[in-house]
Amino acid sequence: MKRKLHQLSIVLCMSVSLTCITPAFPVFAETTQVIDEGADETQDENSQQDLESNVQELSVVKQSAVKKAYIVANKKARINWTRSSGADGYILYRRTADTTKWTKIAVLSGESQTYGYDPKVEKKTYYYTVKAFKNVDGKKVYADMDEKGFKVSFKKNTVASVTGVYKSGSVYGPKLNAKQLSQVKTVVQKFCDSYITSDMSDLEKVIAAQLYMARTCIYAPDWSKNGANTAWGALVYKDSDGYHEAQCSGFARGMKALCDGMGVDCRYVHANAKASNPSHQWVEIKIDKKWYIVDPQCNATSGFLAIFLCSGDTYTQLTGMTWDKGSYPTVSSKDYSYQKIEEAWYGYKITRVYHKLFK
Repeated sequence: MKRKLHQLSIVLCMSVSLTCITPAFPVFAETTQVIDEGADETQDENSQQDLESNVQELSVVKQSAVKKAYIVANKKARINWTRSSGADGYILYRRTADTTKWTKIAVLSGESQTYGYDPKVEKKTYYYTVKAFKNVDGKKVYADMDEKGFKVSFKKNTVASVTGVYKSGSVYGPKLNAKQLSQVKTVVQKFCDSYITSDMSDLEKVIAAQLYMARTCIYAPDWSKNGANTAWGALVYKDSDGYHEAQCSGFARGMKALCDGMGVDCRYVHANAKASNPSHQWVEIKIDKKWYIVDPQCNATSGFLAIFLCSGDTYTQLTGMTWDKGSYPTVSSKDYSYQKIEEAWYGYKITRVYHKLFK
């Protein structure tokens, strides 16, 4: 309730009526793709029954086979398989070398959805297999499956730790102490472990970070309290309802910390004296070799991607914001592709992030 009241009553730093210049993707709207993901050893019995209940195996669905498995985040692997023409989806299974029972770890929708994730990978040998299915008269018709499975041995199950500016005078908050900076790094690492995979594009990573901030951080009533003008306030501090609190500076610094952790080039930007609000702050983010404007606070408090990967001219026209451009990378003269943002927004990777955040 507190979150909704904040979103309805907040007066944004920039006293303007925001127009969505990129797709009007509501941050809190439902997505449509069906996902059931997560290894659960208690499913063994049901999974085995699924495998044995293929009474209706028909030629309308062709067999699919796992072709590759590799680590994409800490203790998380991506599994690729061949496409099955005419399938409505796939069921991904896993087993270890010491058992013949398959464990269902994901159910994925769509013929073209030819990969999934195993979120609980240890340093050991696994076998993966996949079963394509088609919905016929309200029932699932299953293809044959590779009973032997695809064998892979993970000699390591981790990726490199996040990096960033975790020293005195940090852009995440010039007055943050060593303990607070360490806490910020811990949160960034947890965020990357939970939501980011190495196979995501920079665009997908930035959308995931914006979703995360919109879900976990609300607008702070006072910039001078609880680190509201720092990444610590946006990512670490929690109010009585469990939300982080930040104003525009904290949102921008928090986004900068998340981008640094994800390996996405990002710059923290402060308005100049000629701006409609000289106190406002946001970020510039580099996507596909060009720089764009993202205003994390406006996006989070409006509930939309209101200012997301837009050009400098568009941002100034919409908000009256100006800045000392010579101090920052040159921003693109055109807004980022609407189509590419839309494709990423409705794609499988962002759908997974959304479901984890808003389920």
